[in-house]
Amino acid sequence: MAALIPELESERGDIRDRAGRRLQQMVAQPELASILAVELRRALLAESASFELRARLTPILERLPREAVPAAAVDLAEIERLTARLDDPDYGTRRTAAERLAWMLGDPAAVCPLLAALRARLFDPELDPGLRRELAPLWRQVRAAWLASDPATWQLPAVSDEQIEQWIAALKKPLPRGWTGAVYPPHEIARQELLDLLARDDYLPKVKARLDEQLRDPLDPATYYLREIHDWTLPGLVAEIWEERLAGTSIATVQYLALGVPCQPEGAERPSLFDRCDDKTAHCLSGNSLSPGDWPVGVAFPSPIAEDKFFHLVNLPTPRHRLAYQANVDRDERVRLQELSRRTLDAYIAQARPLTFSETLMLDKLDFAEVSRFAGPYFLAVDDRLYPPDVRNSPSGRASLHQTICIHLAQFGTRAAVPGIMQALAKERFLKPTAGSPFDWPWMALLSISVHDPWPEVERWLADQVLRTEPLLVGPEGQQSDPLPVPAALPALGELSQPRPIPDVGGSAAAILLARHDLPPWAFRLERVWQPPIDNFDIPACRFVDAADRQRVRAWWSKLAGQAGSEPATSAPNAPTSP
Repeated sequence: MAALIPELESERGDIRDRAGRRLQQMVAQPELASILAVELRRALLAESASFELRARLTPILERLPREAVPAAAVDLAEIERLTARLDDPDYGTRRTAAERLAWMLGDPAAVCPLLAALRARLFDPELDPGLRRELAPLWRQVRAAWLASDPATWQLPAVSDEQIEQWIAALKKPLPRGWTGAVYPPHEIARQELLDLLARDDYLPKVKARLDEQLRDPLDPATYYLREIHDWTLPGLVAEIWEERLAGTSIATVQYLALGVPCQPEGAERPSLFDRCDDKTAHCLSGNSLSPGDWPVGVAFPSPIAEDKFFHLVNLPTPRHRLAYQANVDRDERVRLQELSRRTLDAYIAQARPLTFSETLMLDKLDFAEVSRFAGPYFLAVDDRLYPPDVRNSPSGRASLHQTICIHLAQFGTRAAVPGIMQALAKERFLKPTAGSPFDWPWMALLSISVHDPWPEVERWLADQVLRTEPLLVGPEGQQSDPLPVPAALPALGELSQPRPIPDVGGSAAAILLARHDLPPWAFRLERVWQPPIDNFDIPACRFVDAADRQRVRAWWSKLAGQAGSEPATSAPNAPTSP
């Protein structure tokens, strides 16, 4: 870390790029997340941090967990001092003050003081518009933290009835003649103040009653801006549609729906209408994608009409919930997808029920690391079973529930899945391969992950699997095929009807291990078996021509490990030795 951070602002572009790539690799390792967050934040908060360093560190920090702020590390005097520096002529000083204030949000006790101090600064009508735009991201971050915090901890100044009336009056005034700006500051300040009052439960009834009085005449043009604020008081929900795209899963559509109020966008065949909603279930009366009935809230569920999409419904019973949701819309979608994936997958484990085929298809649209973490506990909680005969859900035929999940893991699973799969194998939680679904998907998932997301001890783990003789697929009659005998000479033309070679776990693990040392399979008489769909994954499907060659690979590895000063290990990280 001490070497990498200075390299991020090197005069040489190749050095900067190399350091950035190395940090990105480190971010992908969960065990380094805490130390990375602390060290990178320290570098970012330094007053000497250059623009180049800030530009490179900020997106990396967004992918890391927020580090804890020590208790009593924040005081009002420091908040006032840093807030005063937000309009310093020096850009670096302003940025350092803003970064320091944002860091303080890690202390829950600092949220309300930060909100009050920043509101007093930003809501000054005389503030320079350029500085207001520069501070807008910090304001959004502070406000989002406030709305997400516990209202019971809020300590905010009281607001008088006269002040409320002044804000309402400000919003009823027309824009100045000739005004062409996107936002009129007096309007925006009054709007923001009233919305923030709606988030406070002790002021909500009073402000709503005054808005109701002002909106008695629906044709009064002076109440145009007040109507928009009044709409925030209606209980409702939001429907997110997430879509699988080339760059990953992202939000395609967000639709706000007030309960009991039909909403029919242009071109829609029917209005969308929900009449009730809580934190678990929403009841649909009419929809275009969703049919009438109950739908889950707070978790992802497959779209009934499109395999590349899934839904997420969010309950918004109060203005505070809706404002909190809106404040978080701009967050990194990768982080939001990770959180949604964890809630969804944790619910599957808690329910301990078999996933539908549509739900297993949705797994490859969720966060890969979360799916990998979920797999092992789910295998142990739910018995494996075949899908109905009309569901051909595998590249090779009719796979079971657990086998289908392993197919996804073979494609995109991370090292987090390895201990769970190994434990499930040890407890025999998978149905055996059959003629209808001949591939051993759990082992194929393990081998594929060892290639596309290898863990630090992967070579020792692979070496331990070399002696395994389990085939990666069974023969056409559902039985394991015998290995080919070694011919003494080339067979005659009429003798070429021998059974096709069958790749096995040990041979494939050996091929992966050898490839990591730039050795071809035939260096130890491993035969490559070209067998779809295994070829579609990261697995070099191989078999040993002779059983003695397994021992040759083990001897080679033992010598190599001895030269490196370490003995071969016999387990995956946190996993049992063997099933």
